[in-house]
Parts: sequence; C-alpha cells; structure tokens
Amino acid sequence: MEALKWSEYYKDLDIPTTWKHVSYGNDALPSYQTSEDDLNAYHVWIDSHNTEERKRNSLDIYGLKNELAPRFHVVLCYGGEENIYTSDNFDNVVEWVKHNPKTKEQINLTKEYL
Repeated sequence: MEALKWSEYYKDLDIPTTWKHVSYGNDALPSYQTSEDDLNAYHVWIDSHNTEERKRNSLDIYGLKNELAPRFHVVLCYGGEENIYTSDNFDNVVEWVKHNPKTKEQINLTKEYL
C-alpha cells in the first residue's frame, strides 16, 4: 500500500482556527501549534486515521513492533521530545489543550527550545 500524503492525515479533523500548521517537509508527521503565540502554544503531532498507515508509522517512528502508537501527541513545543498528553480522540486533545494552559515553568522551558 502506498503511503498517504500528510494532508490526508488530518482531513477528517476539525482543526481549531487558532491553531497554526507548522509542519516541515522533513518531519515524520504533520503538526500544528495550538496558537500563534510560540511561548504559550503546545505542539500537536498528528498521525494518520488509517490504521495500516499508523502501524507502519508506529514501527518507523517509535520502534513499536506490536503496538499502535496514539494518533495524537502533544509536546511542549516544536523540538520538545517528551509527550505531555496523547490520545486517539482529537476532541479530547482540543479539550485538554483548552483546559491546560502552560505553566510558568513550561513557558520557561519553551524559551530554551526557541
């Protein structure tokens, strides 16, 4: 099966209008920043809605042989490696972002990445 294009990964989602598409061509997955404000925004990686594609990505990206990685990964900012929140449900991700603004400590860590 041929790999899906990134735009196919999120075509089923109602991305909030305040989120900014920030994918780069060399990224493993497409991604969005949860606001225009770089310091206060989280970075959300989006995997495919297609299970077979996600299985390949789970192996290629995360090294998971017999496990399906969550579809959505929220990290501190672009360049952040540790997942802060993961889910297979996009509505849950949107709600989590809405109800969990960055702490002062997280903002200071973000400054180190930017």
